[in-house]
Order: sequence, then structure tokens, then C-alpha cells
Amino acid sequence: MARRSVVIGDYIEGHSFIHTLDAKVKLISTFLFAIVFFTVSSIGSFSLSSILILLLLLSSRLPIRAVLQSLAPVFVFLLVFSLIQLIVIQDGKPLFSIGPITIYDEGMTMAFIVFWRTIMLFLIAIIMTATTSSYHITQAIETLLSPLNKVRFPVRDVATMVSIALRFIPILRDELLLIQQAQRARGYGRFKKSLKNRIKLFIPLFVPLFIRALKRAEELGEAMEARGYQSRGTYTTWKKKQWQRNDTFALSLSIVLACLILSL
Repeated sequence: MARRSVVIGDYIEGHSFIHTLDAKVKLISTFLFAIVFFTVSSIGSFSLSSILILLLLLSSRLPIRAVLQSLAPVFVFLLVFSLIQLIVIQDGKPLFSIGPITIYDEGMTMAFIVFWRTIMLFLIAIIMTATTSSYHITQAIETLLSPLNKVRFPVRDVATMVSIALRFIPILRDELLLIQQAQRARGYGRFKKSLKNRIKLFIPLFVPLFIRALKRAEELGEAMEARGYQSRGTYTTWKKKQWQRNDTFALSLSIVLACLILSL
């Protein structure tokens, strides 16, 4: 069955080059490019970054259509936010007017930058989580933060919380779809087609979604307690990936590309 969408936290099993990389490489590269995306401001850096994300998306062999469909809610939110920026920012050279509203070049530039940065961050986060299992993400976070154990920082707790949070995103999406299907099967909202009524339809979704989320969290807590989970306990590793030459190459390439984008 084809996926309708891919959200952050969805893991899609595959055998692409990105799938085979160590999770530590993907985490470091993701944070590195996230920082780069927030600092670039030239046309060349925008173009090279966009090409890089496109190549990563293609090389990961993820379902492109499902990834693009997952951008729909973010796209709508960003459009509204960008329109607000166009109206609020009144600096620079005036471009055109729509009634009493004047659009300035600074507002247009800032709206584009915010829109582009959010889409890029969203895509690179999807690529990272869709090609890395939650188990390997937890291991990578623990390894990268392990020096903080010397100052009694709860590294294992942080890694577990991040892993659970990422895993809960697709779970909540699936729960939301089940609630919507149940309401449609009962005929709820079938004849309410106006925009106002469509907005009202979202309100009855949040209460059952919140209840099901709490139930899921309670079940997870009971399962962890039944299995004797302790953050300070001693654990062995079931699957430990060895560092390969491809990992060194990928990490070096990420650093070089990040420096190249910043230099443009």
C-alpha cells in the first residue's frame, strides 16, 4: 500500500547509501546544515542548498510524492505567515500596492527567506528520520552526548525522550486519521462544506486525539516499567554499527559542502 505522506519520525526501511550511513553522521550533518540554513542569505547559497536537499532526497530513495504531500500543512501555515510578514514589514523600496496595503522589497525578501528556511529544515529532518530507525537515533544521541555523563547529565533520559518524541509524531498522525475516518463513517460533518464549518470540524478532533495520546503515553510507561527500564542501569547493545569508510567520506563531504555554501 502506497504511503499518503511521510512525517518527521517515520522510518522507511531501505538500502540506499544514506540508509547505510552511521546515525551519528546523519545527526551531525543534519544539525550542521540546519545552522547553515539559518545563516545563508545569498542567491548562490540558496540555490546550492536547494540542489543539495534535492540530491539527498533522490539518493535516499524515499517516496517523493509522499514527502511532498507531507509538506501541505506546513506550506499552508507558511503562506499565512509570509503574508503577515509582507503586510507588517514596511522597510525598503515599495514594489506595489493592493488597496491600502503596500508591499516592500524587504518584506518580500524576509517572507521568502523564512519560507525557504522552514521548508529546507523540514525536508532535511524528514530525510534524517526516514532513513534512520529510532533505535539507532537513540544510540547516536547517547554516544554524541556521552562526555556529559562526567557531569551527571541525564544523557540516556534525553536520548530516550527524543526518540519517543520522534516516534510519537507518526503515531499521532495515524490516530488522527482513525478519528477522522470514524467521524466520517458516522456522517459527522458530511454536509458542512463552508470554510467556517470546516474549521469548526477540527475542534472535535483534538479532544479524542488528546485522550488517545495520553492513553498511548500511559501504555508506553507501563511497558517500560514492566521491562525494568532504568536510566542509570547497565545496558548492552543489541545492534552496534561499526564506523565505515563511507561514514568518514559522508561526514567530510558534509563539512566541505557546508563551508562552500557559507562562502557563497
